[in-house]
Amino acid sequence: MSELHEGSLLTALPQALSWQEAALEVLRDWCGDIHERRVHQTWGDRVVIEARTSCFPTGVVLKASADKSVRAEAYAARCAERAGVPVAAILAEGKDQRLPGQDWFVMRRADGQPWASVAQADMQRARTLDDIGHAFASLHGITVQVRTAHARLRRAVPLVVGLASC
Repeated sequence: MSELHEGSLLTALPQALSWQEAALEVLRDWCGDIHERRVHQTWGDRVVIEARTSCFPTGVVLKASADKSVRAEAYAARCAERAGVPVAAILAEGKDQRLPGQDWFVMRRADGQPWASVAQADMQRARTLDDIGHAFASLHGITVQVRTAHARLRRAVPLVVGLASC
């Protein structure tokens, strides 16, 4: 939702509902009939919807945002996947004028459960933390080309630094 001034929650709510309807339409177009959906609570001009669809019964997530994080997140996920880091696959990207910022992407829903909901022995937790550490180390080893202050020049920087300049 946009910034709220003078009790404008009543005017911001229809905008958020409009974004949700547009996002659901994009999901239907790319992923088939929607069987279940969950609209995530977000901050600012963005929409995040998780859904189970006829083509993806295990689930997908659509993200759209007025800031540039949507494009950067999809780019980072593709780079990480190419480097062998386990990430949820980006299935589709596009533009839709009805969504905040117009940019959106759909990704597979990540497998697994929240950390706190799984009873694990200390040995399992240690192994899981090691796996997470290896994934983060792999992310830091990925380099991308970014433009320098002189738009025609490019240089390689770590992915985690390059995203800041996207």
